[in-house]
Amino acid sequence: MRPEQLHQSVAIVVSPLICLMKDQVRAMMERNLTAVYVGGANSDEEIRKIQLGETCCKAGPVYQQRLVAFVVDEAHCVKKWGANFRTEFANLGEVHSLIPEYVHIMALTATATTKSRRDICKILSMRNVSIVAVSPNKPNVKYTVIQKPGPLEEVFAPLVEKLKLKRTNTERTIIFCRTHDNTTGGCSEVYLYIKSRLQEEFTDPIGAPDKAKYRMVDMFTSCTHPTVKEKIIQGFCNLQSKLRIVIATVAFGMGIDCPNETGRGGRDGLPATATLYNISGV
Repeated sequence: MRPEQLHQSVAIVVSPLICLMKDQVRAMMERNLTAVYVGGANSDEEIRKIQLGETCCKAGPVYQQRLVAFVVDEAHCVKKWGANFRTEFANLGEVHSLIPEYVHIMALTATATTKSRRDICKILSMRNVSIVAVSPNKPNVKYTVIQKPGPLEEVFAPLVEKLKLKRTNTERTIIFCRTHDNTTGGCSEVYLYIKSRLQEEFTDPIGAPDKAKYRMVDMFTSCTHPTVKEKIIQGFCNLQSKLRIVIATVAFGMGIDCPNETGRGGRDGLPATATLYNISGV
């Protein structure tokens, strides 16, 4: 590649979750880098603009010449999710037959064992691999596990009372649930419980319409409307937002670049605390 083409280099990044992809695109655009998300949530018009090169580099021979990297983020999902949740991930190794040999391939993960690394390299058809590994241990982060037995009301009542008292000064909180439905400990059940307890205090200012921009509590799952998802991501990463609590499945949080969220906490080297509540069914 000629030096004058370097500023037009193209990299393809594959990520397993829409939430993660949109967050990465936002971060790139804030750094004045051209970036675009391509996935199942795109409208036909958005796909058309991408294909025509109106929002990013147009596909074709020039695009292939400028392609310098193919990156798989959260690469452990190639092995863990490739079999059933994201079946396309299991076929990413076929990309080798579609891109020039000189294009660099990178797999990034923070949760892969030694065996998983070998499996990832095999699945992605990576050869002559250079592995860069660091310890995941964070000695400055104190993890605490607290057993919280009892019904839903007993577990979340203190959080509701804190929200009533501190309102938008409440610390941002993510409540992860195993499922999105209204079964015991599911996102819907937790969301509806908190909403019923707060009533008109559910929004800020008190009594405001039940719309995403006014909610102090929201729910993020695969069933959430794409527009609402975008508002939740923007709100949760904005320290001035009214949004304080997100009730979510794993679809939210993986890779989200929010200060003080566990996984991000302690990255500045300062002391940090992470508390895990062991709740049956949640």
